[in-house]
Amino acid sequence: MLSPAMIRNLLKHLEKIYFEKYESDIRGVTGQVLEQLAQKCPERLCENPSGPGTASFVLFGCWDASEVVANGFQSAWQEYILGLGSALIEEQLAELLRQPLEHIAGENWPLRIQSAKALSEVARMVERDARAGDAGNPEGSAGSGNGLVPASVETLARTALPELVKASRGRRWPGKEHVLGSLVGVCAACARALAANADSDMQNLPATVCDILLKEMKHGEIPYRREVIKHYCTLVERMDLDVYSEMSGALLEMVEQMSTAGQKQNDSGNAMDVDDDDDAAMKRPQQLMLVSTAIKALQLTLEKSQSLLLEEAVKAADVLRSAAQIGVWNVRVASLECLAELLERCVALKLNDSTDGGSFPIDIALVLDAVRLCAAEGKYVSVRVAALKALGAALGAIKAASSDDSADDRVLQWNQEAGAVRELFLKDPVPSVSDRAKEL
Repeated sequence: MLSPAMIRNLLKHLEKIYFEKYESDIRGVTGQVLEQLAQKCPERLCENPSGPGTASFVLFGCWDASEVVANGFQSAWQEYILGLGSALIEEQLAELLRQPLEHIAGENWPLRIQSAKALSEVARMVERDARAGDAGNPEGSAGSGNGLVPASVETLARTALPELVKASRGRRWPGKEHVLGSLVGVCAACARALAANADSDMQNLPATVCDILLKEMKHGEIPYRREVIKHYCTLVERMDLDVYSEMSGALLEMVEQMSTAGQKQNDSGNAMDVDDDDDAAMKRPQQLMLVSTAIKALQLTLEKSQSLLLEEAVKAADVLRSAAQIGVWNVRVASLECLAELLERCVALKLNDSTDGGSFPIDIALVLDAVRLCAAEGKYVSVRVAALKALGAALGAIKAASSDDSADDRVLQWNQEAGAVRELFLKDPVPSVSDRAKEL
């Protein structure tokens, strides 16, 4: 029978082997031993809730870069948490955070990535526990003293976020996108705690995270930048952030950068598919994927925006209109859908009421030119569907401008041009497109 002291020494030895041995088969032994301990004598592990070789180490190993090693730790983890339920978070959260936070800013890049993944998992666990607490305590009796904010969320915010912010700054390194993703995930999981701390720096953390992502999405390899933009979208979506003025400039700049390549495709005689022999052709698909992702991020930012300056609307419309005319199919779809969102936001925010002597801040005729071009696209139905959506938004904007006392002759011209474009969709060979056009 193992004594408590022997168990502690064994756990300490297992952790030492894991971090000091490079060979995955040797490191994998630690997970197998922990799994057997969890199966045969779980009460012994429970006698050691913290320290080397315990919960934090088991969870950390679940995210090992080696799938074989990770599987061993995951089996041990399932045995370890069996029957614990919410007690795992309520009683051992600080311990679960210990190992990842110890390595998140270290010099070992694989361990940084592993730490980020482990912290993301802890954030998901805290969220699940908080939701369960909300369901069982509708009056917020499980809170931590800050209204409806559970103590676990407060602990996660105060313990993990400062370290993640620190680790997310500085130079780029292979795998840094995982740390940024963890930062976003933890920040979103702690949204209530951040909002409740109005008198502290914690309330400004979402803006700080946006600043970090803004800096990172401007530089680095294209796949890295694309992942950063995806993390930004997650942050905006989950935290319902209104940051259009701060973020739109960088996103629009990325979209503008594709204009030269897109124009080159048009000049070759095929705007949709072209094969070049130059080196740029190798990177072009990635560049266009980046542009498409940036436009989708811009659209999401628009959806969350509660205010929009006239010059911002005009700038966005100009860039998106150009991208819709010269981009490949996925860029066109994203541009047209974002154009539709932009027009709808202008109407919803009543930007036409703010114009000085004009009926609408955006020249709808130019938008209709892009829609007309895409309506004639014969290969990609998705382009025509997106163009039809943009036409619907344009008609809504024309209607709003027509009802304004300052409506001018441009509005009548827009309406006539929109009718002509609608006729193109009415003749579309795809029934779903032509039927939808009849409803406009």
